[in-house]
Amino acid sequence: MKLARDALATMDDVGVFQGTDLGVGSLLPIAASEFQMDVFAMDIDPNYAYGSVAWLAGGLIERYESFDDYYLAMLDYNREDLKDLRSKQLD
Repeated sequence: MKLARDALATMDDVGVFQGTDLGVGSLLPIAASEFQMDVFAMDIDPNYAYGSVAWLAGGLIERYESFDDYYLAMLDYNREDLKDLRSKQLD
């Protein structure tokens, strides 16, 4: 998780959160890519969108209302990747 925390700190340093309601202090990293700059973080600010999940990669890519929404979206992405890989095997 150090990788994810460092990535969030860097995003904060370069102003990625400016103009958003996100702040590095209210984000709990829940997943990160080792090879890309994608970080998924849950908002833990009880006064705002508590429990929502932000997908960050040099900026806000997507915001999910809940962990369930995030999880289901990731399953869909993985299904699409698997479908693509299978079609390439058949070519």
